[in-house]
Amino acid sequence: SDISCMKDWTELTKLDLHENNITDTSGLVSGKELLELNVSHNSISSVESLENILKLEKIDLSYTNVNDLTKLSGAVLLDTINLENVYLNDWSFLSAFDNLHTLNLSESNVHSCDIEQVNLKAIRRFDIRL
Repeated sequence: SDISCMKDWTELTKLDLHENNITDTSGLVSGKELLELNVSHNSISSVESLENILKLEKIDLSYTNVNDLTKLSGAVLLDTINLENVYLNDWSFLSAFDNLHTLNLSESNVHSCDIEQVNLKAIRRFDIRL
């Protein structure tokens, strides 16, 4: 699905696009007011176009093909991240989120040794079911 028509929706604060056959998030480049984003169950492989959405508080990337989330490190207000069934090589990006309260890593390829190196001092809800 093409979401480029949303690039002018600059005041949008919450967007749910789960299960929409999306392969590219570049249509959200202007979503600078976006607080919540759900793009789960899509064929997205990159979040590079989301790097300027700095007010983001909640993101659901579960069941996507994303393999690198370092571009989200500027969204320091993130308090909820859903990465269920997401396979990443590097989990260190999680250290950027001091406000992270809810983290779902269930069915992902994370191991306890990956998480031990990440500062999760504010975490309140953590799901790591294998």
